[in-house]
Amino acid sequence: MTLRARAHSCRHCQTITIEVPKPNSDKNDDKAPLLFKLNGLKVEAAAADGCDFLAWALRELEHNERNVDGYGVEEGWKVDDQWEFAGNFYHKDIRNDGMCPQRLLCHWSLKGEKRFWTGEFGHFGILAEEDDPAARYAPWRPSNQSRSSDAAFSKARTWLKECLDDHSFEDCNATSVETMPTRVIDIDWSHDRLEPNLRLLVSPPREPYVALSYVWGGDQPMKTTKANLVPRCQELVFSDLHLTIQDAIRTTWNLSRRLLWVDSLCIIQDDPDDKVIEIAMMPEIYRNADLTISVACAASSQEGFLGNVVVPSLRAISIRLPYRCPDGKMGSIIVFSEPGEGRAIDPIEKRAWTLQESFLSRRILRYGTLYCSWVCRGHLKVNDPGRSLLEDLQWNTDYMLLNRKMAIYSRSTSSDIKDIRQQWRYIIEEYSSRSLSEHSDRLSAISALARFFGQRLSGQYAAGIWLEDLAQLLWTRASSPCKQRPEPCLAPSWSWASVDASSVIKFRHQDEYSQKFLDLDPKLRLMSHNITPADPFHASIGGHIEMEGLVRQAIWVYNDSLYQLGPGGLEEDTKLNTFSDTIEDASSNTLRSHLVWCLQICHYQSGRGPFGLILKTEDEQTWRRVGVYGTSMEPVLGSHRANKVRPPTAIMDRWISKHELRKIVIE
Repeated sequence: MTLRARAHSCRHCQTITIEVPKPNSDKNDDKAPLLFKLNGLKVEAAAADGCDFLAWALRELEHNERNVDGYGVEEGWKVDDQWEFAGNFYHKDIRNDGMCPQRLLCHWSLKGEKRFWTGEFGHFGILAEEDDPAARYAPWRPSNQSRSSDAAFSKARTWLKECLDDHSFEDCNATSVETMPTRVIDIDWSHDRLEPNLRLLVSPPREPYVALSYVWGGDQPMKTTKANLVPRCQELVFSDLHLTIQDAIRTTWNLSRRLLWVDSLCIIQDDPDDKVIEIAMMPEIYRNADLTISVACAASSQEGFLGNVVVPSLRAISIRLPYRCPDGKMGSIIVFSEPGEGRAIDPIEKRAWTLQESFLSRRILRYGTLYCSWVCRGHLKVNDPGRSLLEDLQWNTDYMLLNRKMAIYSRSTSSDIKDIRQQWRYIIEEYSSRSLSEHSDRLSAISALARFFGQRLSGQYAAGIWLEDLAQLLWTRASSPCKQRPEPCLAPSWSWASVDASSVIKFRHQDEYSQKFLDLDPKLRLMSHNITPADPFHASIGGHIEMEGLVRQAIWVYNDSLYQLGPGGLEEDTKLNTFSDTIEDASSNTLRSHLVWCLQICHYQSGRGPFGLILKTEDEQTWRRVGVYGTSMEPVLGSHRANKVRPPTAIMDRWISKHELRKIVIE
């Protein structure tokens, strides 16, 4: 179906006429005039009448009110005439020449107070069809590009050559391959063969090779096993492979390379010893690869990635709106929003294993849903006619990874260690938002990245945490539902890997009011640690840390706050907000409240803090973590309803006075 046929338009959409306003002469005024504003009841009526655009806007409002802020809404909540749905251009995009900006921004307001942007910052892309009067003023066009054309492969070869010849960055300019993978696929597609000759090559010679990063999407029936390893060293049948791997072989050959590393084929999948060895080598495999092909657009290895790129994608919400041109003619534009917060979230961005593959790679040729891009140490390029539009709309891992790499590679002195540790926290937050098929892979799937960070931190790594940075112990679940602790438990209770793999992790030693990071308590010390097994980068099974710090008892009220113990019972004016790790941690007995221990991690300072761990013990010999506490745990959920009043200094002084310095062992 053509975009002309599938773009929604109805009588309600036809009442929303877009016209570029005159630019604001006041450079200090960042407000842009509204292009349209619709009463909430009108939006509801139009949605009921079949308007896809306003039905989408209403769903965004309902989703935000019921789910995003974590507090829910009153029973029977519905939109009313106090709500307004509006749109405008970003003020800096408005130009004197009348050209249409590339973004439409939409938001909901309540009684004139802007509440939230729809989608990711409310961004809609704007396109015009070639034969429309608006095309003169809206320069971006729908596209349908072939990824397997000579021109597409030529562009990729150009990007690779430019990087090899011209880039002086540390991570781009390696002149030789330091180490080779144990096995690679050897490709010979010469003499115009319909299919290439393939074989597994063991202990290959040192020469440039390509690595593949992709989503398995289930078991790989053509994976290498002990039984088929020897035959595959003689011949690997091209037609038997899944389409993604076939496309990777075709792309590798068109980049003038003949060696390709694919995990499902180059690791013996039913040999645990081989898997341990090869996973440990992954930092070097991806770092030493001449190029990594990232199949971002495919949810399984059966889909392939060399089909045509369609913008907007078939999954996008595409709406045709009237457009009044500066010359007085009426035309139309197509505004579109990709599923997933206003943009195309590629399947590879949802998988945990692929994060470290992308981060460690020297150069990435990324095949996304909307475009093909190039990411190396210092550059990000997009191959698409609407390049600037797509670059401006994208808030995906291309940019996150590039920024994170620059932060790591540009910092190597001891004074920069703090910044590198902060990058690790950002990485864990991104990593935990991705999915894993097996909870048992939670630490394994990031072990290669941990080894890479270890080369720069030279610290003690245990169960996903760098122990020299004790603030990393202040992790919490974000707004994900509280679940039971998985069995068997694969990490100590103080590790974020001990909670369910679907839990999104956030680090909470940042003051919610000032956005400043709090200092560690000066009396807090790590005395010792012990992790099983001994290899710190392996998937942990158990272990403990021995800490010395300020500890006190308190009463924890389930689903409420942490109260200090006073001579007459609870002192309700002295309470701190809490966040439990799992369901059983918060409600492990039938009592609404129970006794816990509190270990202070960040101390109270200038009206901010404290933050610490909530612990339980049966014998006062060993403790286990069950949650965290702090003065601003509720507002971190992002609710407009949250109470953000600081606790008075006198109350905090009373809380602190009950602490004692002691050593504790946390398992």
